[in-house]
Amino acid sequence: MQEDFQIHGWLVRPQTNELVGAGQTLKLDYKIMQLLVYLAQNAGNDLSKEEILRAVWGEGVFSEEVLTVAVSNLRKALGDNSRTPQYIKTLPRFGYRMLIPAVSSLTAAVPARQSQIVAVLEFLDQRIGLRFLIIAGMIVLFLIVLLTRKHLH
Repeated sequence: MQEDFQIHGWLVRPQTNELVGAGQTLKLDYKIMQLLVYLAQNAGNDLSKEEILRAVWGEGVFSEEVLTVAVSNLRKALGDNSRTPQYIKTLPRFGYRMLIPAVSSLTAAVPARQSQIVAVLEFLDQRIGLRFLIIAGMIVLFLIVLLTRKHLH
């Protein structure tokens, strides 16, 4: 998966190793991005440490510590917490699972600006609630119309 895709409120750009969300762009290490892509491709599946090491780091001798540090760095970038995970769950003595079930791929036809707007709306939905924002927007619009009508008369 080398196309841009979204995980929750984050826009993931594998080709540039960027993570965009919450008003910021983070540059990830190449292997950390590959780890994120692999976890995203297998969202919801229990993945063993060995399987992840083989898929991301390739055939060779790598310690589990390499994976542990990479997952820790990825969690830090996502703002995730191992004790109360939102993105990556540790499966003790086994491996990891990406918790976000819907990883949506973005088509090339979707402009980057539009995907940033979607990311902002998803972020606001998490923090405030999109319904609240829509209702508040409608009230503001109603008040503007009401005040404008009074000034015209």
